[in-house]
Parts: sequence; C-alpha cells; structure tokens
Amino acid sequence: METNSSAKQEGETLWLPLKGKTVMVTGATSGLGKATAELLVEHGACVVLVGRDPSKVQKTKEELLKKHEKGNIETGICDLISLNSIRQFAKEFISKKIPLHYLINNAGIGAMDVDTITEDGFEKMFQTNCLGQFYLTNLLVPTLKTSAPARILNITSMLILKADRQEVEFYATHIDSKFQHRFGGEYGRTKMLVCLFSNELNRRLKDSGVISIAVHPGLLRTNIGANWWGPVWLFMSTLMKIGGSPPEDGAKNLLNLMVDSRLKGGEYFHVDKPSNGIACIHDQEFSSWYWDRCVEWLKEKQHSISWEKEEGSE
Repeated sequence: METNSSAKQEGETLWLPLKGKTVMVTGATSGLGKATAELLVEHGACVVLVGRDPSKVQKTKEELLKKHEKGNIETGICDLISLNSIRQFAKEFISKKIPLHYLINNAGIGAMDVDTITEDGFEKMFQTNCLGQFYLTNLLVPTLKTSAPARILNITSMLILKADRQEVEFYATHIDSKFQHRFGGEYGRTKMLVCLFSNELNRRLKDSGVISIAVHPGLLRTNIGANWWGPVWLFMSTLMKIGGSPPEDGAKNLLNLMVDSRLKGGEYFHVDKPSNGIACIHDQEFSSWYWDRCVEWLKEKQHSISWEKEEGSE
C-alpha cells in the first residue's frame, strides 16, 4: 500500500520538469486555481497569479509565500469581462519579457443570480468563459511560441454532455442577449465552446512547439456554484459539496498532464483519462466557424489578434 510520503516523493520526481518553468494560472485566488498555484510554487515553478480582484490576488500571494518563503510568484490583474482589462494585462506581462511555458485557463463563472451584459456588450458568462479566454490566450501566443515547448490547458466541464451543436450555435449567435441560467444549459454550452477553441487553437499552432488540451478536472469542491439556483443547480451544488473531491486532487492531475510526454495536443481529458467527449467538439468545420466568429466579435469592439497575420506575412 502506498504511503503519503511515498506518494509525495513520486510526485516530486514526476513534477521535477516544472522547476524553473513559468506557469500562468487564471482564476488563481480560489478553488482549483489556487490549489494548482500552490502546488506549482511548492515544486519550484515561477507562478503568475492572475485574478480580477487586486486585494484577493495580493492576499493569495502573501498566503503562498508564508507557506513557501522561497516561492517565485508574479501577479497580474485581469478581468475577463473587460476586453480593455485583458489587453492591458497582456501588454504589461509581455513587457516584462519573461518566458511563458504553461498557461492554465482556469477562470470561469457558473450561473448568476442576475443575467448581465458586460461593458463590451456581451453576455457575462459567455465573455468570461469563452471570448475573454480566447482573447487573452491569443495575445499570449507569441510569448508561448518563443518559450516553446509550451502547453495550454483549458479547463472545461462534464456538462458539455448536456449541450448539442444546434444549441451551441444558437447560443453563440446570441451572445449579446440575456439568458436564463437557472437550468445550467448555458454553462455547459460555454464549456463546449472552450473545447472547440482548444481544438482549433491546437490545430493552428501545429509545428510551433505549443500544444493545447481541454480538461474536465472532475467533480471538485470549489465555489464555482456559489450563485447557482433552481432545482438542477441546487442538486449539482449539493453533489459537489457532498461527493466532490478537494481541489488539491484536481491540481495534482493538472500537474501530471503538464509533464506528460505522451500528449500530442487536441485531446480532451475527463479527469486523467483521454475521452472523446461528444462528437461535435472534434468537428473542425464547427471549431473553425467559432474561431472566426470570435475574431469578428473582437474586431467589432476594436480589438484584434495579430499572430496569425504576422505569420502569414513572413
């Protein structure tokens, strides 16, 4: 039987390649993001804590340094519901001229008490879980490429199984509308879009030394369901509290995937096992359509991504 000490030793050996690597974690002030950041700091990575609340980001940094005095920690403020905030954060990070070996797109929101349209004119859950992530990642792609080999881990959910292509297409063409989130459908649809993004990004990064994967981290006891309401959401929230694993378990799995030499990119993982998920997340035509839509939405708001254009002009 494996003891805790032997398991820890095995982890330290397995995760040794992470020492000295720069890892950016969004949504790093609580839940899976915070647990992952702490484990990375403990094992010698330079961790960039990213969150929307400056006081929470600073508090998280102080807590981690109290436990790990020699920890190498950077911080950044980025609110995914603001395209200007995303652009400013990316600009500030890039100006530091430090490498970026891993990007963990963990930030996201579940259901909300009140449907909200962001300052950019998009439905809040969509912008946080999808478009904001799309924009931030693409702004960081040049840094990831110069730091290669590099990996992007996009956190998704088993609730993609509740969505289908027709529903997602409808949702993705009405992202300036308010939705009723009480039954959880929109959350699953945003997470399906995350899978489409992850696969299309990996395809476009072919031969660059950067790969992208999507990961459902498992049922974890986090605050993602803090504002969930309605019978289905109440059931899911209760299930998470009673049957969910601690965030630390999800963090260990992410670190395992970060160092797994067998990954080719484009995979969807259900916890620690590769899975097909549902067929439409592997539909290249569908994922390409979604990518082009995101580019158009950003352009309409005077924001753009340029790395593909720059490559095409070489």
